[in-house]
Amino acid sequence: MRRLVLASGSQQRLALLQQVGLNPEVIPPHVDESLPDVTDAVEYVETLARRKAGFVAFELEDAIVLGADTMILLDDSILGKPAHSQDALATLLALNGRQHEVLTGIAVMDCVTGMLQVGHERTVVRFRNHSKETLQSYVGSGDGMGKAGAYAIQGRGAALVERIDGCYSNIIGLPLALVLEMLAKVGVSPFEVIHT
Repeated sequence: MRRLVLASGSQQRLALLQQVGLNPEVIPPHVDESLPDVTDAVEYVETLARRKAGFVAFELEDAIVLGADTMILLDDSILGKPAHSQDALATLLALNGRQHEVLTGIAVMDCVTGMLQVGHERTVVRFRNHSKETLQSYVGSGDGMGKAGAYAIQGRGAALVERIDGCYSNIIGLPLALVLEMLAKVGVSPFEVIHT
């Protein structure tokens, strides 16, 4: 089985890959995530995913490197990670009773062949209407801190969501169907398990 490297420090992305039988080496990239000249959201996440994968792949000779970048869009505005609890509450109030998009860019680099694949996944999420007190209680749980959009759908944040349209794992940060399709093109499969 080819050596797989996840160019991300995200525990959620690692857990998703492990869930389907892949156990990548983790090498977090240290890249500048500012793209002042890019205004298109798809171009933004795909460019950052490619930049992250490229940063890690530069030091490797024999690996498949997977990079990803996720953002949340509300009315074409990017919602980042909350800086503090008041910021988290303001974000959740903006999302309350409305729909938003989760957009993830994916890049897969084969260090041996030089093959590069880039793609993206878009999922629409609609929040239920909640009282301000309910949202404050969620913020107080700490579940959504450090998460884009100030919620974690794989945790207590699932109670905030009314419905989704698209890939569930994309909301967590890694669209598995797309990733597995891209990895299969370079010979990486979750069904090729090495037994020791």
